[in-house]
Amino acid sequence: MHFKSIISSKKALTALCDELIQCNWIALDTEFIREKTYFPRPCLIQVATPQLIACIDPLKLNSLAPLIEIFNKTTITKVFHSASQDLELLYQLTGALPKPVFDTQIAARMLGYADQIGYGNLVHQLLGVTLGKAHTRTDWSIRPLSDAQLHYAADDVRYLCQLYTQLTHALSEKGHLDWVKEDCERLYQESNFKVCIDDAWMRVRGADRLKPQQLAVLSTLAAWREQQAMAKNLPRRWLLSDPILLTLARNTPRDLAALAKTREISAKPIRQYGEQLISTIDRGLKMPRGQWPHSRLQRPPKPEQKTQVDYLMSIVRHYALKQNLNPSILTSRNQLIKLIMGEPDIPVMQGWRADIIGKKLQSALKEQAWVEPQKGDLTIEKH
Repeated sequence: MHFKSIISSKKALTALCDELIQCNWIALDTEFIREKTYFPRPCLIQVATPQLIACIDPLKLNSLAPLIEIFNKTTITKVFHSASQDLELLYQLTGALPKPVFDTQIAARMLGYADQIGYGNLVHQLLGVTLGKAHTRTDWSIRPLSDAQLHYAADDVRYLCQLYTQLTHALSEKGHLDWVKEDCERLYQESNFKVCIDDAWMRVRGADRLKPQQLAVLSTLAAWREQQAMAKNLPRRWLLSDPILLTLARNTPRDLAALAKTREISAKPIRQYGEQLISTIDRGLKMPRGQWPHSRLQRPPKPEQKTQVDYLMSIVRHYALKQNLNPSILTSRNQLIKLIMGEPDIPVMQGWRADIIGKKLQSALKEQAWVEPQKGDLTIEKH
């Protein structure tokens, strides 16, 4: 496998992409920093095939057009490990999502490995290779990058090629390759990466403890914070923390004097944003009752619903055992709570999961059935 080192010129990128476009699949990874920004800052894009490895420097390149062409070519599978953050970065950087995608973390899970197994652990368990950790905390935005840093970054795709080959072979033998491809298709839906300002309140920890009108106020405050964070490219918490938003939503100060008495908020944000916060809170208080967002929060299940969830989980475990799968691959308790509360748009009711277990769960609920094991199988009977 030839290591081309760093690609930092248009000519070198074009030459690399002329080779990549001939491939059926390529391995990809990214290095970025986002501790001090709202949007991740791209610092390196690693790419590999069985023949080559290269590190692309987006900080030195004015255009990634040849690479975007590769991303858009649907005959080339893009292989990642734990792809979500990489896809978010590439979508922000290029405006395009690489597809189709194969995620080795999803694939490994389908073969019995831990749900969130890391790249290093999977490489060690599957290939017997122990990866170095010397540059785990590297600031990838600093130039020049040393040879040691580049080789460390290259390892993130060097073994991804071997993982892809072995995992796809094992999945094909088990008949689960199409399941993995279907799960991976969910990764590159643009809706996963477009910021919805109106839903920003749902990411505030503790929102579920607020009363309905307080949630209306929180929704306007969270939307304001999201817009400010994006415009300034700063982390949300640098403007106002979640606890401060919750306090403002509960206390709803109506003027600067009342805002200044809020112990959790310091003088600096009051000077910077005080008037905006008062105006935003007022807008939340005036929100019509029909627009209050409380109905979008999941209500805690009642005792009888918890019993139903336990019952449905027993069905899930039974059919997972028949398929030699971890039950968590099929569904979770949280999904089952949504199901019994009448929310059908959940993964267990879609695609291959619906065929394996989803329709059985729906039937069990509809018929108010109980679990009846008979002759090594599980039968749904009405009572």
